Amino acid sequence: MKPRENQPDSKAGAKSKSQQPIGSTIAVAILAAGQSSRMVGENKLLLPYGKTTVLEHVIQEVKKATKDSVFIVTGHDAVHITDVAAHHKVPTVHNAGYATGMSSSVKLAVQHVPASAEGLLIVLADMPALRADIYKEIFAAFCPAAGRAIIVPTHKGRQGNPIMWGRAYFEQFETLSGDRGARSLLETNGEYVHRLELDTDSICTDIDTIEAYERVLEKAP
Repeated sequence: MKPRENQPDSKAGAKSKSQQPIGSTIAVAILAAGQSSRMVGENKLLLPYGKTTVLEHVIQEVKKATKDSVFIVTGHDAVHITDVAAHHKVPTVHNAGYATGMSSSVKLAVQHVPASAEGLLIVLADMPALRADIYKEIFAAFCPAAGRAIIVPTHKGRQGNPIMWGRAYFEQFETLSGDRGARSLLETNGEYVHRLELDTDSICTDIDTIEAYERVLEKAP
């Protein structure tokens, strides 16, 4: 699907990647609304990770990477998640329909992107192994004027997260439903996707089970 006509193209007179301060026109949404259904009663985002918790570490790394707009989408266990966000001075938006799947959080995130932002990085809150420098590499690769308006990180050819979306694609998010997130839109817009190969498997490492948590914990700082 072709993006809206007002999307900048490679000939537009926008600033180049090297001229554009990292985070100056980018919003970051941390999705923290999930129910941790496979964690046997535990909220995985509040589990210990290094000297802090899973969610707090994600927040800290994101804030190291950008000074621009960062917000958290809450849902399940919103009171505790909001307390953590407030401690780190990060605003939240609540997804009352979180039980319907990740797509509801993604659509809500898009609706809250500041008008000044050219793109949105969608961060999954259960990926604490991601470091600030990885976020910075994704930010640096994002340049709609050069045709890099959707950035998908990969490791050894395997697709990972977080994914950066240019504003020209935001309207398409309204078509999403269920728990697939925005991956179906990658298929729709395949010719506009820029795959960014990274030398780390952290982009493919999330926490869905206790066993996965224990593996991630082994590499915690």
